[in-house]
Amino acid sequence: MVAITVVLAAVLYVMVMGFGGTSTQTPTGAFVNTQKMNAETEKVTFGAISPVPTFANCQLRIDPPSGGVSTTVNWATNGLNYTIAGTATTGVIFSKSVTVAVTDLASDGKISNGDYVTMQLPGAVALTSGTWTFTLIYTPTGASICSTTFTV
Repeated sequence: MVAITVVLAAVLYVMVMGFGGTSTQTPTGAFVNTQKMNAETEKVTFGAISPVPTFANCQLRIDPPSGGVSTTVNWATNGLNYTIAGTATTGVIFSKSVTVAVTDLASDGKISNGDYVTMQLPGAVALTSGTWTFTLIYTPTGASICSTTFTV
């Protein structure tokens, strides 16, 4: 009887405390809007994401139209506003410097519904025409939270 009680207590402990350490859950959500601000600026708005991640735990992958070189923005190391100097095929956006800025409406460092990212080329250079893809990646798991495409 004592042995059965000890075994049941051990099984219950393992169930309650978890087995093999902690697991990380990739948040889910969506981008809700893309808006062309002008020929050289695109705005992409976040929708609700749950559980709410911080910008520091996320990366933004930008895939330009065919022939361009993808780039990944890491807010943990580059801060929220930065310039990416690109290396890409001639005529594609990343052969120039591109400014990517995020607006954190609550100023809390967390990605909230309504926060947005703008991507802009300097000197009134138009964005390369074609289909662009933005993908938000959760860095602890390396998985995609959400993705959106837009056409310029």
